[in-house]
Amino acid sequence: MPRARAWDQCPNAVKVMTAFGTVCHLPHDLRLPFARHVAYTEAKSLRRYTVGLVFREKHVDGFHPREIAECAFDIVTPRTGTLWSDAELLLVANKAASAVNLKVSVTLNHTEMLKTLLLCCGVSTDRHRDLYPILVDVRLGRITNLQLQTHLTSLCITNRDIANLLRMMEAEVPVSEVRELVAPLAKKAEWSKALARAVEDLESVADNAKALGLECAVTVAPCLAYNATQHSGVFWQMCAVSAAQRACSKHRSADIVAAGGRSEGKGVSLYSQQNR
Repeated sequence: MPRARAWDQCPNAVKVMTAFGTVCHLPHDLRLPFARHVAYTEAKSLRRYTVGLVFREKHVDGFHPREIAECAFDIVTPRTGTLWSDAELLLVANKAASAVNLKVSVTLNHTEMLKTLLLCCGVSTDRHRDLYPILVDVRLGRITNLQLQTHLTSLCITNRDIANLLRMMEAEVPVSEVRELVAPLAKKAEWSKALARAVEDLESVADNAKALGLECAVTVAPCLAYNATQHSGVFWQMCAVSAAQRACSKHRSADIVAAGGRSEGKGVSLYSQQNR
């Protein structure tokens, strides 16, 4: 497909050149082509299931890109103010995992909660995107405590803010305990309101998912940042859980088998239009 600025930000995105010298991208994910389709057709109500190949550049030049089979399920609905579609996504992903006898757990977060908590911890808005990859690496155990301390020190925030941020990074609690966890950090009324709205959305998604029949464990990690820039609202990741991994700490060694979230109409349009 035509070169996409959204994929230019991915270091392992695969670029190719046509015979006429035009630079194009091989599919990096199945999300962007569908978002472009929704923007062009102005679809208002749609469900799609698809399986396709996506490509990743290898670190060694001259080799064929790595091919990965990716499955996608998307729901396009008018803005209704309810979060039943988010709950349906969780249910479909859980049923797919159950079909192959895979035990999973779901971790939720909210983009507004993530942004607000970083502000509460003294991290300015212009540093958020740079910090997201570090938050992802922390949850996956890719960086050491010393490397993490070095990154946090470079943010030029107080020791108290660093301590609060570290506590939020390690936190993963049931949905019912989220409000009590994050509320004390809000130093401004606007931050308190933003956190309250985010908690309400998380509670609504969890309750709706249970009403639809979701049986796996659901928790909230306030500093979950996996694919956070691609969503606006509730987003989540689903991890495989084994007896050995339950004995270890959190989900750092767990495999992420599914991830998704909400992209409001504005987010989908911008994500698509920037690549037209």
